[in-house]
Parts: sequence; C-alpha cells; structure tokens
Amino acid sequence: MRRDTTREGLEHAVALLREASQKGAVLADVALGYCFEQGIVVAKSSSEAAELYRSAWRRGSQDAYRALRRMHDAIRPPDKEFAMRD
Repeated sequence: MRRDTTREGLEHAVALLREASQKGAVLADVALGYCFEQGIVVAKSSSEAAELYRSAWRRGSQDAYRALRRMHDAIRPPDKEFAMRD
C-alpha cells in the first residue's frame, strides 16, 4: 500500500486526526500534537501541540509525556531547578 504524501493527502490525514481527536482518541491527540509542533500541514504552534500532548498525557499516554518533556527540555534553562522530575 502506498502512502499519499501529496499536500491533499496530508490535509486529509490531518482532517481525520482532528475528527478522531474530537471523539477522544488519545493517539490522534499525540499525532495531531506532533503536526502542530512541527508545522505539518497546520501552522506551527507550540501551544496547540502542548495542549494536545497534555490532554493525551492526562489520559495515560507515555508518548505524550515524552513529547512534552522534549518540548520543555528544548526551552528550559539548563539549571537543575528547572528540570522535570520523572
């Protein structure tokens, strides 16, 4: 099976992710968060990405937690007092 990597195909995929996210799909929140984090088809938005990741993390997604941690680590000062605890 070939993936549709055209702009149209990617827009359709993001639309499906949005629909699944609205229905409460944790995996869709993580995937859509990544789209916002990277600016894939949608406007790049760290706040939208973090909101989606937090939603998924609250429902148990370790992938969402790792994504939030990665985003936090990229912007936080290197001082130990700002580190996220496991």
